[in-house]
Amino acid sequence: MKYLTVLNKIVVLMIAMLLSASVSTIQAQEPEIKFNHALKFGFEGLDIMQDSDGFLWIGTSGGLVRYDGIETKFYKAGPDSISYDIVWTILEDRKGQLWIGTFGGLTKFDKETETFTQYLNDPDDPNSFSGKIVTSIYEDKSGVLWIGTRNSGLNKFNEETETFTHYQHDPNDPHSLGNGEVYVIYEDSAETFWIGTDEGLNRLDRETETFSHYKHDPDPIAFFGFLIQHSNFESTNIKSNPNNMLEVILPQKFTANLM
Repeated sequence: MKYLTVLNKIVVLMIAMLLSASVSTIQAQEPEIKFNHALKFGFEGLDIMQDSDGFLWIGTSGGLVRYDGIETKFYKAGPDSISYDIVWTILEDRKGQLWIGTFGGLTKFDKETETFTQYLNDPDDPNSFSGKIVTSIYEDKSGVLWIGTRNSGLNKFNEETETFTHYQHDPNDPHSLGNGEVYVIYEDSAETFWIGTDEGLNRLDRETETFSHYKHDPDPIAFFGFLIQHSNFESTNIKSNPNNMLEVILPQKFTANLM
């Protein structure tokens, strides 16, 4: 898949940039540790992030990797570990918990207790996680966790009840999610909530729980969504043009026309 190839290149570049940093402060270890070791683990890199303690976490096609500046630690799928070995996305929430999106469900990792909690779809439980393949994880400004899936729509997590609210595409409801494949979730500075799907951009009104749809030219929406997520996209950048299209002006001279 072309998008996977592009993403792999981006992840490799991000690893190189992080490892070339002169010093990274790691609270868990003293003195400060230099990231000057090459990482080789034989799997495709799919995502990378540095947590609040300074550790690097790398999602790969063969499991989850933690790098402390000297050594790597691998986490493979299992009942007391991540739910699947293909790790697509990783997020650290404001409490310091890691959320790992895999091709076989969602997993939470408590770094203090080193314990994993898996969230899987249960057909007999309507409040369980709706999907299998996790494509995006996002924490909004109020601390609510949102999870995008492939073909199973959008999930909102209720931390108190450990349950999920589902937003899925309904062809009979013009105000439902526009498509079940959710690749990007983003809240801009105006608190407008954007969902990038396989068939266009959606805006979610979280009070009414309704969606507005914006479709575009047939370029891959996943890549367009990636630009939104990584370019400080703002709702104020949307304007109409003389061709009755919506035009999105992205920083660094990115422009996309939306039908």
